[in-house]
Amino acid sequence: MSDFIQEKKEKIAFNQLLPTVWWSMKWCFKFSPFWFLAHFVNEALQRSLPILQAFITAKIVGELFSLLGSGSAEISNSLWILITLNIFLIFFTRVTGLFNNYIYIRFRYVLDLNTHSYYLARLVALDMGYHEDPEFKTLIGKMQDTLSWRVIEVWNRCGSLFGSIIGLILGIGTFFSLNILLVFAVIAPVIIDFIINSKIGRDVWGIWNTKGEDKKNASHALEAFNSKDVIQEAKIYGFGDYIANKFRTANLSFIKSEKNRTNLRYRLLSFNSLFSAIIFGFLNLYLILQTVSKVINIEGYTFYLQASGNISDSFGSLQSDISAIYEYSLYMQDLRTFDQLPDRIEKPKEGILSDNECPKIEFKNVSFRYPRTDSYILKNLSFTIKPGEKVALVGENGAGKTTIIKLIARFYDVTDGEILINDINIKVLDLTSYYKLWGVLFQFFARYWFTLRENVGLGNVEDIENIKFISEAGRRAGLDTILPKLTHGYENMLSTDFKDGKDLSGGEWQKIGIARGLFANPKFIVLDEPTSALDALAEARVFEEINKLAVDTSMLIVSHRFATVRNADHIIVLEKGMISEQGSHDELMKKKGLYHEMFTTQAEGYK
Repeated sequence: MSDFIQEKKEKIAFNQLLPTVWWSMKWCFKFSPFWFLAHFVNEALQRSLPILQAFITAKIVGELFSLLGSGSAEISNSLWILITLNIFLIFFTRVTGLFNNYIYIRFRYVLDLNTHSYYLARLVALDMGYHEDPEFKTLIGKMQDTLSWRVIEVWNRCGSLFGSIIGLILGIGTFFSLNILLVFAVIAPVIIDFIINSKIGRDVWGIWNTKGEDKKNASHALEAFNSKDVIQEAKIYGFGDYIANKFRTANLSFIKSEKNRTNLRYRLLSFNSLFSAIIFGFLNLYLILQTVSKVINIEGYTFYLQASGNISDSFGSLQSDISAIYEYSLYMQDLRTFDQLPDRIEKPKEGILSDNECPKIEFKNVSFRYPRTDSYILKNLSFTIKPGEKVALVGENGAGKTTIIKLIARFYDVTDGEILINDINIKVLDLTSYYKLWGVLFQFFARYWFTLRENVGLGNVEDIENIKFISEAGRRAGLDTILPKLTHGYENMLSTDFKDGKDLSGGEWQKIGIARGLFANPKFIVLDEPTSALDALAEARVFEEINKLAVDTSMLIVSHRFATVRNADHIIVLEKGMISEQGSHDELMKKKGLYHEMFTTQAEGYK
């Protein structure tokens, strides 16, 4: 996974500017073609008007000089027409400016909504392996600002660039008849500006590659105090200042690198501004000499002087737009990389399983190591979970229990061997139909700010409005002890950030997680320390309900509580990624092996 991201980083150079900008424009266009194109048309109008304004102004000056020369004090009809046209141009210029702001606001909401919606959906769709990859997390961190404002700015700057080019073409065209060398004099400082901005812009973007870990550290430190659990511990242990200093130190490292490059950029741009001012001073002197020599008249002088200013403004806007587009495109390349991340887990549409089919799961000589690591977590594992059978995995931490769950869920593909679901290789199964068989009850489960009904209903979103079925799942998970606390029952928000919202204890949240798993009406249940926060009576009640499913449901149990494990039909004992022994509770106790040692040690603790 990191190899693909690294490959993309290495390819980012100036020659990637146009492909990335083109990709960015297609990205923006697909969400709202009308507002996308309206911006470009309006920008072209805005940049064309100054040349027309310069022409009308020059004509007015010419008319004034004619009147002064004739000694007449009466305004001619042609001057009245020119004044009227000038008023209209001023009005039209302001209207196009206002309309541009209106377009920006309208399109920003459309783009922001669609980009963030895509981002969230894409995050869920990506293979789990990406979410455990540090390089991927750095990529996500870099994308946060991009999603918030850089996507819209690339579109905005591209429209401005288009308008600047139109303005330049019209402006430069006016100087061809006078002296084409003047055009190159005007262009020189702009080219220098672009080189400075593009070079420093790339360096600033590159800070993310060298200081990305610092930025992630600062981000985590900032987010830590959004957690009530962290606040509680910080008050008791007094480590609030320590985390605050973590944030400050990590951010200082990032900011220092950015500050040095920013200071260099603006020092160089200041010198170039002086050079630009000198160039335009000489241009003005040239126009004055041409007027004095009667090569051009006062009307021509006025027109060329304003046209040169428009060329300067257009080139200034042009170089600013190109530099900004180049810098933003480096960040947009991150979004492009994110969009193009390949699926490492193929998702075939064949091999569809029946919703009512209780699966048989078989590991055949499975070995596994995580990507970019050399050590094997699992080695030559073979076992079977028969339909309707309860199988428990036990072993010390790091023995490979969680990894087995990830492989059965096909978050990763095995390194060697194969996993069969109903005698079909898991690699050819349609994962959507496969996951419909699942119910998961994890120790660490998500706590959603939704209503209680939604929190349970997420186990089967197709029935999320079915309060009858949700209530039944809640009853089986013991939610009847929570409901009296909730003013609005199942429609109560489970977050104190909302009116009448309630926060719950860890054990109560765990019951909700269990209810969610039961509501899925699964044919295969994974229990990974599902009752660790429950008392003994609540645990017994939950397992009583879960066991009612055991007749037609396969079950995989991971627990350190041997009172839970001993009731399994088959127990697999893992040691250093291999099966050291397996059998029923009674069979394993007779063997006097690792299971016997672990069970008796825990039992002694209860005496």
